This record gives sequence, structure tokens and C-alpha cells, in this order.
Amino acid sequence: VSILNYSQVPLHKQEAEKVAKKDPANPENHFRLAQFYHLCRVYDLALGEYQWASDLDPDNPAYFESLGRLWRDSGVYQNGIDSVQKALQLDKDNVEGWNTLGSIYDLLGDHAQAQQAYSRALSINPSLDYVQNNLCSSLLETGEYLRALPYCEQAVQLNPGFSTAQNNLGIVYGMLGDLSKAYEAFRKASDEASAHNNLGWVLLQK
Repeated sequence: VSILNYSQVPLHKQEAEKVAKKDPANPENHFRLAQFYHLCRVYDLALGEYQWASDLDPDNPAYFESLGRLWRDSGVYQNGIDSVQKALQLDKDNVEGWNTLGSIYDLLGDHAQAQQAYSRALSINPSLDYVQNNLCSSLLETGEYLRALPYCEQAVQLNPGFSTAQNNLGIVYGMLGDLSKAYEAFRKASDEASAHNNLGWVLLQK
């Protein structure tokens, strides 16, 4: 699923709180503090800061998209959908919003809606390895291995070290009957022992 961008998140709780308190009228300070709390899984404090940021700047889709992720991660899926849809109303080409929406629908078991959302994200930016993998994974859930294959392959082409995508690619190859390619993908994802174990799991599924 989608990954929070923590490159700009303060490293220490005290620093994050100090910045927000020093300039409470700056929504970005509350947003960065919310990301910090979100990273630490302190969801109640993250929620307050995300909401503060969005109240100060209600036209910023990033705040609502991140709020949607928070609701998703805390298991309140409908609130997550509502928040992400708000982000998409503000910016219909918000690729993170479409990806997050897809991840919520997958968690709800509505894979058709999830796949539509991921496809929309990829139509905006096809170079995101994690979105390619998310669509691959969703198609695996519905047993559509041939449709999943190009997305898995593209994910590992974009990021050969993406172990989750390599595992998904191994599953696709295995379910399509190419056990040698399945083993290679599993081995790239981890080690030889894990590759044999995963290949055994695929054979049991078949």
C-alpha cells in the first residue's frame, strides 16, 4: 500500500511539537507533526493535527489524503473514503489519493473499485512501483493472474529490490505454471530457503 513521505518529518517529538507551537497558524507545521504521530501510530494525536492543518488550509488535498490514510490505518474505512474523496474533489489528479482510495477498497474486499482507483493513479503516473504492485496484488486477490502479470513485472522493473513485488511476481508466475520463474522471483525477494517455502505454498494453492 501507499507509503507516507517522511522525508520532511521532524526526527524528534519535541522538535515537531516546538515548531507547531511556535507558529500555530502555519498549517504545514501541524501537518508535519501529524505525520510524525502517524509514523509512531499515535493515531489520536495525529488525527487532531491533521484536522488542525486542514481547518487552516481547507484547499490543500494533501492534508485530506493523509487524513484518509490515517482513518484507513486505524480501521475506520468509511471515514477514510470520505477524506480521500475530499482530496480528489480538490485535485482530481491526486495520484496518492487514488492509490489510498484503492487500498481502502481492497481492505473492504471491494477489489473491482480498488482496481479502478489504482488504474486511475497509474494513468496519472505509471512510474510508481508501489501502485503497480498494489494493482498486481489486488488482481491476485481476484485470481486474475494474466492481468496481474504486467503490473507485477513493471513494479520489479521499476524497483528490483522491492521484495513484496518480487513475491507477488513469484505467485503470478507460479499460478500460471512457470515454476522456474516463480522460484527466481521468490529468491530475489528473500533467500533460497524462503524461495522453496513460497514455491511450496504456490503448489499447494494450485
